Amino acid sequence: MKRLLSVLAAGALLCCAGCSDKNNSSGPVELDGKVYDREFSEKTFSQLTGDIQIGGATFALPCTLLDIKGDFSFIGFVDDDETDHSKRIVLGFGGEPAASVTVESEHDDSDLTDNSIIAFSANSDTVSANPGVGKVSVGGISLGDTRELVERCFGKPAEEQDVGDRIVWTYTLEGSQKAEFQFGKDDDKAKEITLHT
Repeated sequence: MKRLLSVLAAGALLCCAGCSDKNNSSGPVELDGKVYDREFSEKTFSQLTGDIQIGGATFALPCTLLDIKGDFSFIGFVDDDETDHSKRIVLGFGGEPAASVTVESEHDDSDLTDNSIIAFSANSDTVSANPGVGKVSVGGISLGDTRELVERCFGKPAEEQDVGDRIVWTYTLEGSQKAEFQFGKDDDKAKEITLHT
């Protein structure tokens, strides 16, 4: 009888361990103190835009260029996205490109440092060329993280595109709010992360 109870107890423990592992892979995911539950919502977007880390600095969108502290410089403009109402600026770290931000502006505005940043973008090629930048992440999701992790956090994207050597996942909310993740087809790792507020 004791032996039968021991066998049943061991079987119950194995079943519980299996259930726990299954729940861990399908339940909420905790990253840097934030909990994601497979849904892209206002709360999710707020967690992403509220914790952008690059070059040892942490900032939240919306903000201004003056709000980004650390060894940052503003290297120049990305002309192809320049409009009368926004300008994309290359954000440098240690004198080399690190990421880009988009600021609201008027066409004749010469000082953009106090204008609101409405978008952030970082890609692994730029970061790899500037190793001093270190970890780049939004809401705990880093360049180099897997597509599987992003799906566990936010669920399936609103849109998926096959673009050359990358798969692009776009998560959207009302208006212009969106998060975009580009993954390499060869390794399923995040190559670019973009946030639009």
